[in-house]
Amino acid sequence: MTSATDAVIWFADERCRDVDCAGGKGASLAAMTAVGLPVPPGFVVPRARKGSLEDLRMAVVVQQMVEPRKSGVLFTVDPVQKRRDRMVVEAIFGLGEQVVSGEETPDHYVIDREGLSKRERLIHSGVLEPEELVLLAQLGQTLEEHFGGPQDVEWAIADGELYLLQSRPVTTL
Repeated sequence: MTSATDAVIWFADERCRDVDCAGGKGASLAAMTAVGLPVPPGFVVPRARKGSLEDLRMAVVVQQMVEPRKSGVLFTVDPVQKRRDRMVVEAIFGLGEQVVSGEETPDHYVIDREGLSKRERLIHSGVLEPEELVLLAQLGQTLEEHFGGPQDVEWAIADGELYLLQSRPVTTL
């Protein structure tokens, strides 16, 4: 019989970094937590615990909700121009779901590896401050080093803190 403590595996638990147990997103969040990156706390219901849906092979990630003032996505390369010396940031006030659903067009920034803006398209009069772009660039480089390649990162800023919500490889280069 499986104990209740095995029903969930917290991001800080080493077992959560196992993709076979935690799935790709859960393992990625656990790996980010392990290296001290700013990830909201959460846990994974392992694949073996979710029931008899063997064909789905999906773990369930549960994460503390962040109520963002700002949110968006960071590409640690420019996937359209295929430039590794540039990063692309899209940002909006409030929840990033507005961008995903197509309800809002985000501000668009092209930055260098240090976070300095090279080109901007500001729909919302500038969602991000220059120091926030620098911090995103620094965190993006840390993620690239840790995961071994360019990343597509979802992020949020709440109560003055920047949180990393998800990171996955950029596959379009």
